[in-house]
Amino acid sequence: MANITETAIGHTHHGIPTEGPGLAGRLIVSMPQLNDGPFAQSVIYICTHDIEHAFGLILNKPIEGVVATEAVADMEEKDIDLPLFFGGPCEPRRGIILHSDQFVLEDSETIGAGLAISTTNEALAALGTPLLPAQSARLFTGHAGWGPGQLDDELRRHTWLDLETSTDFAFSDPETMWDRAMAEIGIPFQNLTALGTDKSAGSRPLI
Repeated sequence: MANITETAIGHTHHGIPTEGPGLAGRLIVSMPQLNDGPFAQSVIYICTHDIEHAFGLILNKPIEGVVATEAVADMEEKDIDLPLFFGGPCEPRRGIILHSDQFVLEDSETIGAGLAISTTNEALAALGTPLLPAQSARLFTGHAGWGPGQLDDELRRHTWLDLETSTDFAFSDPETMWDRAMAEIGIPFQNLTALGTDKSAGSRPLI
């Protein structure tokens, strides 16, 4: 896999907005009807959601067979056996660390639900150490993004359902995360399937 450091971690996080109202700090969970493509059975932590855009990280898509050491050039002399996660299809060579807000650097962005993101070499150096242990930090490549009103429209069409999260859930087993999120929502699966999608939904922003 290509190294991501030069175009990702170590540079500014311009272009990754992390402030705004809406669903920032919450999860969105894909409906069963979204059954193909990168968002099938996905659980996304929303970092920004405002009238201009939305930005989030897919929490439950580890990249099979790839660990952090193999993905980032600056880690060649550091053995970190942490999986690399697919954060979404936007800017696929950009690295983002999602971590507990108990570790916050000057350039970190605190989002909500006890979570923050960082994109600097300083944070990368802390990855896999007691400062950012595996149980409270994950490295992502790419992110999920929406344009003005787009996520709001998808929510009206019942493409996604939202719910609260926690640090424990965000860093839990990705293999069972979607099933557990759906169970947490508490709507019987057959009812979700019957809900379908509303193709007539408008695009007026919710916020």
